[in-house]
Amino acid sequence: MKIILIDTSAFINGYNFYQNKSIYTVPNVKKEIFNELAKLRYENAVLSGYLIEKNPTREYLDQIEKIIEVAGETELLSNTDKQILALALMFKSNENEVEIITDDYSLQNLATLMGIDFKSTITKGIKKVLKWIIYCPGCKKTYNKIPIDGICVICGTQLKRKPKK
Repeated sequence: MKIILIDTSAFINGYNFYQNKSIYTVPNVKKEIFNELAKLRYENAVLSGYLIEKNPTREYLDQIEKIIEVAGETELLSNTDKQILALALMFKSNENEVEIITDDYSLQNLATLMGIDFKSTITKGIKKVLKWIIYCPGCKKTYNKIPIDGICVICGTQLKRKPKK
């Protein structure tokens, strides 16, 4: 069965829900929508039965955290983004074909790394997959996980990221 997962950007950019069945999102998406028209799209899709809200299990959220850390995407993903990816992984593990509708490049990058298809609504999408290195431009220390404040623990410089070669 083909499962379509919808990110916040799809609501904002006017994705047409009524062309597909088995469309899912996570409840946190609604909290990220501030545009009134996008909110109306969301509510109508849920009320009409075209959109199903579902949360991923803790097991898949934990797996996503590990994948995000390896890819170096920790600083750019919201909790909602992580939930979308975890839900995609959950559906995929049950032998479903999964596609994420998003214009978020970090989500697209991670979906590709996970072997999950994506479609954009208004952008071209990513051209290639990137893995990132988090580093200190001052002392050159690299980090697997970014500290909460984003500051190097050795020299106090603001951390940056760059694509891994």
